[in-house]
Amino acid sequence: MFNYRSLHKLLKVVEAEVKEQITEDLKLCRKYESIIVEQQDFMASKKFSSFDEANRNDELFKYDRMRRSIHNQLIHAVKRWNGLSKKYDLPLIYEGDENNRTEISELANEVVNAFFSKGLQYEKCLIN
Repeated sequence: MFNYRSLHKLLKVVEAEVKEQITEDLKLCRKYESIIVEQQDFMASKKFSSFDEANRNDELFKYDRMRRSIHNQLIHAVKRWNGLSKKYDLPLIYEGDENNRTEISELANEVVNAFFSKGLQYEKCLIN
């Protein structure tokens, strides 16, 4: 579970460089969601069906590699957030299993939805 309030509290006590890193981390959630949508769009496209099997597999491999890289970065980001939360004696920003890939992908979706529902931009986290 994503704890937006804890994130907000953390951003009030950390240095500017750390705030910038957290903002970049949050953008990873959006990138992760985007690459999944791009891959699904590609698979549904006429271009996909016009490729031979080898080319389809090559393209899918590229998407998988990008998605996996972003996913790994997210896992490290979540560990960084929770480490900072502990350092500043704040509630954890993420309360699930930091190593569970499925949970981290769900977290990405939760973060993106939280920001959209609140009408926030990631950069606005730096304000206050």
